Amino acid sequence: MYATSLYSVSAVSGRNAWAVGRHGDDTSILHWDGTRWSRVTSPNLGSDFNELDGVSAVSSTDVWAVGEADYSSDTLILHWDGTGWSRVLSPNPGSGSNELHGVSAVSPTDAWAVGDSRGLTTPVHETLILHWNGTRWSHVKSPNPSSEFNTLTGVSAVSPTDAWAVGLYWDQAGIGHSMVLHWDGTRWSQVKSPNLGSEHTSLSSVIAVSPKDVWAVGDYQEAGIHALVLHWDGTNWSQADVRRDR
Repeated sequence: MYATSLYSVSAVSGRNAWAVGRHGDDTSILHWDGTRWSRVTSPNLGSDFNELDGVSAVSSTDVWAVGEADYSSDTLILHWDGTGWSRVLSPNPGSGSNELHGVSAVSPTDAWAVGDSRGLTTPVHETLILHWNGTRWSHVKSPNPSSEFNTLTGVSAVSPTDAWAVGLYWDQAGIGHSMVLHWDGTRWSQVKSPNLGSEHTSLSSVIAVSPKDVWAVGDYQEAGIHALVLHWDGTNWSQADVRRDR
């Protein structure tokens, strides 16, 4: 029996929600109709492995899901048009690996997908950001603060001129640091973010409510692993209080 794992969820309404992941080595997509969850047939690009890590719904006829195929060799992007899921061609800038971990759609002509890529002969992972303009997905240049490892795990867009992406990067000692990138309508740039753990700090997801209200979550290691919540107030990122049950 194959195991099923779900990694992301997005809802249009109380009667229309999507959850994505994988079932064995195939993509897995579930739909909520207000009464129950049911499995929906979805494409598999890879012959050996397929996984969906992110989903974003704009409307009942416009939903995106992203991930990777054949053990990270190719990005995998699927689209729901109200009738069925189909694969949409997407760039693979890395000759070694290409993975997408998150997606955020603002409108039918504006969506972002993030992850990382790597060359065939180098171990360095670089941030990967793709953009949908209503016609095609294209690769958009993005910062890489580390010469060792960079990855983006979440993205959230408020408007065509305001989007956030989060993840982590490693320093030369192998210590992870939180990474926050911002899109201003012209380019992606790194924004200073807190790092609390002397051993490791990472961000896994972000949600933007408005230009002055953005939340990011992850964890940090300091004598154990602790939950991390950051908040953007329009000027700075700061740590938010997290209750710790004893």
